[in-house]
Amino acid sequence: MRSKLYILLLLFALQACVKDEEKVFDAPATERINAAISACKTTLCAVTNGWIMEYYPESDRSKGGYNFICKFNANGTVRVACEMETHISAGDTSVSTYDLIADAGVVLSFNTYNEVLHYFTEPDAYDIDGYAGDHEFIISEATPNKVVLIGKKHGSRALLTPYTGGDPTTWKTYLEQFSANDYATRSLLYTVRVGGNALPVKLTRSFRAFRFAYSDVEEEIVPYIVTTTGIKLYEPLTIAGNTVQHFLLDKATGILTGKESNVVIKIAALATNRILSETNIIWELYNGSSSVINLLVTCNANLDAFRESFLTILIGDSPLINAPGRGMVFVNENDTTGRQEYSQFFFDFTPVDDAPANNIMEMTYKEAGVKSSKNDYYAAFKPFFDAIKAKSPYRVEVDPVMNPRSLKLISRLDQSFFLEFVTFSSDDI
Repeated sequence: MRSKLYILLLLFALQACVKDEEKVFDAPATERINAAISACKTTLCAVTNGWIMEYYPESDRSKGGYNFICKFNANGTVRVACEMETHISAGDTSVSTYDLIADAGVVLSFNTYNEVLHYFTEPDAYDIDGYAGDHEFIISEATPNKVVLIGKKHGSRALLTPYTGGDPTTWKTYLEQFSANDYATRSLLYTVRVGGNALPVKLTRSFRAFRFAYSDVEEEIVPYIVTTTGIKLYEPLTIAGNTVQHFLLDKATGILTGKESNVVIKIAALATNRILSETNIIWELYNGSSSVINLLVTCNANLDAFRESFLTILIGDSPLINAPGRGMVFVNENDTTGRQEYSQFFFDFTPVDDAPANNIMEMTYKEAGVKSSKNDYYAAFKPFFDAIKAKSPYRVEVDPVMNPRSLKLISRLDQSFFLEFVTFSSDDI
């Protein structure tokens, strides 16, 4: 009797739950999600001139934010442009398709390749995640004035607001404002002042994130996005009791002035003799004096014993993930297989105090690092290392000064001995 009573109570409870669900939801789950998908598509397509998308790849936003414009069409196509150069020129558009699907809510999927957006999702030579962007986004909010997206895989963040600058023919001109301000704010070193007083903090930039170093062990990463008037931090930042998020750029003076409080960032130039020792830039050899070329010809001949041919030299911060450190990476090609081989050799790049120029640097070979094969390439490159050591110190020249793209090392002992490099990769994007 007692067991029958329990069964009756259970059936009554289940019936009550069903009735409660019917009261809360007026339609089955499938109809509700289809309605949500339809509503999201209507919202996306209603903005006829496109949406400005503030996009932060990486879940920790350590690479900062980038500006896009996206126009969604009812036929399932989307046109996308970006303020930075991707696989196509900045401001140019790429058309692909999109879909809205049910998966942990309504998901916006850029389901065919887009030369602009998918640039952030592709692996690069040294990192399988590349810039850790997403091509599928959970729509966490969708209104006529704002759409909020969260990347499914990496947690990328994107905020969409209607573009009011005109029809799509104006996109490129509009996006060029961001590109110009981005270039004007790029440097290897900045100084920070609050109320006219300099702060004891070292400020550098990696991609679009400031790195505030308050000591050798304390560092704060502050992502930002470029605006038409300057920059905007991802979230408000408090510096010496002053909270700020928006900075106005004065290109003539190279000063970013806080809009909310008296915080000023001065765009400065890093001493050229510290570029190899204090930045993450990787440089590739593209030219050298006749004596340098002759040395490399000798090294190439020495590689014949390994059936290898010399290709190029990378210098600076190591691009090899399993061999962190600063120095040189020699790139060879196997004559039989065509496979590229990489050899890491560590160097010290020591600045020499020669104020006011501060452009002299000692370059000292330390040791061989990780090799991509069992071959010992050091013997093949020894003539080059011996010459580098003998010709040190070097005068370092860069161009342009604030955001260098070329670097030249000229022996102070023999000015006819020099090496010229261009950026291979850097903490810009």
